[in-house]
Parts: sequence; structure tokens; C-alpha cells
Amino acid sequence: MDADENIRVTLLDVPEGNVRGFVSAYDMAEGDGTRLAHATLFIDGPPKITFTAPLESWKENLSRQWQIMELFAKTINELDSARNKRR
Repeated sequence: MDADENIRVTLLDVPEGNVRGFVSAYDMAEGDGTRLAHATLFIDGPPKITFTAPLESWKENLSRQWQIMELFAKTINELDSARNKRR
């Protein structure tokens, strides 16, 4: 599984208010991509995370979707750690 295919990171060159970027997780095996989760990254606080996982899935998809969510969590933790180091 390629993280770049499933995890999209947008860091703003110039923050918009206190928002410094976004991270989204997609299951690209589901047609044109099903969004599983989204995080808004802030300059002065922890990320706000929302989950938009499909209400229905197949057991064959669970392992892949779990791996995507682990990559999502790892990405958010790395970006938030970097924010905390700059403070």
C-alpha cells in the first residue's frame, strides 16, 4: 500500500487564521476514493479529527482500511510533534 495514494497532506504556506493545514485519509480501492477521515491542523493547538468512514463495508476491506487509518494517525502525530517542537 502506498501512503501517498491514501494519505493527502496539505500544509499552507501562509496559515489561514490559526489553520496551518489538512490531512485526509482515502480508501482508493473503493472506486474514485472513499474518504475515511480528515484532520484540520492548527498553529496553536491539537488537530481536530473527523471520521467519515463508510457505514457499510466488507470484511475483506477492514484490514486495508485499518492500515490506512494507522498511516493517517502516524502522519498526524508526526506533523503535530513538529508543531510542538517549534513552540
